[in-house]
Amino acid sequence: MGDLGIDGWARSSTSLGDLAGLPATPARDSGEALSAGWNLDEIVAALRQSRDVTHNIRHRGRLRPPPSREAITEALKGLAAALFPAHYGQSGLTSETIDYFVGATLNTALTTLAEQVKCE
Repeated sequence: MGDLGIDGWARSSTSLGDLAGLPATPARDSGEALSAGWNLDEIVAALRQSRDVTHNIRHRGRLRPPPSREAITEALKGLAAALFPAHYGQSGLTSETIDYFVGATLNTALTTLAEQVKCE
């Protein structure tokens, strides 16, 4: 982890591509899929298992409210704003405020997504 900045957020040389397991510079013209490192088979299997468990719970009479499409949409907007703050974030962000904005926005978006996942 890097040094803590003035606003308390960790500064690091780690890029989003590093965190996602993607190459530093994607080969866009090579036809190589960017999703090659996503482990999609495991993700799809885990989602199938989650659906199976939810289906069994519903048949035993325990019903929960469905995930909120509006909440999920807002969370995705927050993720876009955190990933691309210059394009989708608040206007007027400065080098002193952008890290705080990204951290606070990610926290809100990820918390919302976690709450919606629990609904399923």
